[in-house]
Amino acid sequence: MGVRDARGWGVVRTAYLRSVPMSVSRTNPAAAVELLRLEGTFDMANIAEASDAFDAALDHGAAAVIVDLRDVEFLDSTMLNFLQQAHTRLDNDGGRLLLVRPSSPTVWHVFQVTMLDRLFASFASLESALLSATDSRRIHDLSR
Repeated sequence: MGVRDARGWGVVRTAYLRSVPMSVSRTNPAAAVELLRLEGTFDMANIAEASDAFDAALDHGAAAVIVDLRDVEFLDSTMLNFLQQAHTRLDNDGGRLLLVRPSSPTVWHVFQVTMLDRLFASFASLESALLSATDSRRIHDLSR
C-alpha cells in the first residue's frame, strides 16, 4: 500500500520486514572451534541473530567457526553477504570459516550460482567439518 508524498508526486512505498521461522544456536564442540547451527529461513529480517552469534563465537576466542546450514530452508543475499564478511574476518585473523552444506539442493544451488561454493570450505557432514577444523594440516573436503 502506498501514499502520495507531501508534494502529491509519486507514491511512497513502505517495506515491512516480516517475522520468519528461524533459530540460531552456538556450541563449542572442540577447543577454539565454535559451531553455529542455523535452522529455517534467513533474510534481512533476522540476519542480526546470526551475526550476534558469530560475534559471540569470536569473542569466545574461536579460531574456526563451523556454520551448519543443513536445516536452512531459504536464504537471501543478506545471508550470503554475512557469510562472505564472516569468512573475510576470520581469514584476516588467521582463522577459518567452514560450512556444512544445506540439505536442500535448492539452497546449495544459490552458493553455486554465485560461485561462493568456491570461496568457502564446505562439507557434506558436521563430522567432516569438525575434523577439518581441528586438523592442524587443514585438510579440506574436496568432494562436491
